[in-house]
Amino acid sequence: MIIESSFNPSPQYSTAPSPILPSSNPSTPICIFPLISERSHNRRWDGSKLHEFRKRLITSKITVEDVDDVAANFLDDEIADVAMDWLGNTVRILLFEKCSAGTRLAMLERVAPHLAMIGINRNGTWAAQKIIECVQTPEEVALVTQNLRPYVLSLLLDQFGNHVVQCCLRFGSPTTDFLFEAMDGHLWRIAQGLFGARSMRACLESSHVTVSQQHKIATAIIRDSISLATNLNSALLLTWLLDTSNFPSRYSLLARRFTPRLSHLCTHDLASLAVLRIVNQKVEPEASARVVEALFQSPNDRVLTDVLSNQVNGSAVVHKLLTSPFVSPEQRVAYAEVTKRVLIKLKAITIQAYHRLVEEVGLLVAHPQPTYSTNVSQPTKTKHNSDVPGLPAGYLPTDQESAFTMAALQMDGQSATAAPRRL
Repeated sequence: MIIESSFNPSPQYSTAPSPILPSSNPSTPICIFPLISERSHNRRWDGSKLHEFRKRLITSKITVEDVDDVAANFLDDEIADVAMDWLGNTVRILLFEKCSAGTRLAMLERVAPHLAMIGINRNGTWAAQKIIECVQTPEEVALVTQNLRPYVLSLLLDQFGNHVVQCCLRFGSPTTDFLFEAMDGHLWRIAQGLFGARSMRACLESSHVTVSQQHKIATAIIRDSISLATNLNSALLLTWLLDTSNFPSRYSLLARRFTPRLSHLCTHDLASLAVLRIVNQKVEPEASARVVEALFQSPNDRVLTDVLSNQVNGSAVVHKLLTSPFVSPEQRVAYAEVTKRVLIKLKAITIQAYHRLVEEVGLLVAHPQPTYSTNVSQPTKTKHNSDVPGLPAGYLPTDQESAFTMAALQMDGQSATAAPRRL
């Protein structure tokens, strides 16, 4: 299946610049969770009773009938409240694992309306995930999907709720299509979140996902690629598209979207990495050539001038492209000449931020060394001669007695070293 079929020829994806802000589906899933009644002080199930039920359920001799008897005690208004308790969630998990099909359906009918709220709770998320894993019949699957459908967007963005959504993938297509419809309609909102982008990538890499569902999200990623490339979290989806999806023409489609916005992308610290990834690959050489030509061969060097006006990211990107092994030597020489022309126009040759790029294109200017005039008269040393024998040259005797004393000491030392005394 080719992604390009979703983009065949339309002015929106060919020549006209794409809007930076992505589109959004007007049918927004509900983001308000159903509320659970607050715990009363006189509730039926306290810690001691829950602990007792847990001890009964973990014994190996308990029968299905005994489990159903225990479960019958939890078919009341506190069923969701118990699932969010630090001890009650383990009781709820054991009940769903060991009860009969009829009892499981009865408990699910009561807990399903609160499944989203339970799923975002620190304790309840384990119970919610286990409940979904224990679901077997089509009627039970319909109960789970019907009650989770309005809250997919909020669950994907939640620290614990995104795991609940991932548990639903085992239902397979077409049951799980509602998950990918929500991802497609609100890709930008989900991808900005720390947990949203990672949960989406986990869903796309799941073995339960079909190629058709992956294709749907890949199309949405390419549609919103401008925005996704400029965000730290959402850039993970571009990484999945380029490295994992293996869809044909993915580099060409991204290059087609990126070229009208190169001035913006090449000067962005994150988006510039995506541009370099399209250039530095051999899977689709035409995509690489498209990006490089759009940068260096724009009318009046407009794009390159905008990029090089950024001293930090822009100059670094141009330098990496000129030194890339995926650019042919002939093209490198031609692009270096264009870069020279733009650098001279920007008067950037002497700016330190462009030093590496200026060296690469051969525009390095030697800084003149300072010269000193030799006509300046040098001070002459005054030589003080003394008539005192043995007095060092330059010594200025201010006291004749001191001068003769020094000379006598030196002469006495010389005679002592020349002829040692005899005893």
